[in-house]
Amino acid sequence: MVSVIEAEGEPLNGLGMMMSQYMAQNLAEFEYKEKQALAIRCRVAVEVNKGFAITTVFTGERIIIANGVMDKLDLYLKSDYLVLSKVLSGKTSPFFALLKGSIKVKAWPRRPFQAIRVLRFLKIPKELLS
Repeated sequence: MVSVIEAEGEPLNGLGMMMSQYMAQNLAEFEYKEKQALAIRCRVAVEVNKGFAITTVFTGERIIIANGVMDKLDLYLKSDYLVLSKVLSGKTSPFFALLKGSIKVKAWPRRPFQAIRVLRFLKIPKELLS
């Protein structure tokens, strides 16, 4: 079973809390989301306007969310908070947002296949869209 935990230290910022709840709910409700998460091994930073950022570390059986941007990232995304909210609520596909340029990749992914797995994992379950 994959668990979503916050890194030790200070409490998560709003972005971290939103991502943590979103991931935990999807993992609890959709078995295939757990299979997707088990296949991810990477560090992803997400930064939104006004400098709020989190880093999510996927280790297989654990997803650790921490405030700020860590070193040795595999993917670094920057976006507007509203765009990210639309992605997490299913109103916008993460792939479409990337193609449109509303989510920017700050550096070319070191591990592109892992980055694609992260975006697929973040995509809202199709069962919730019907």
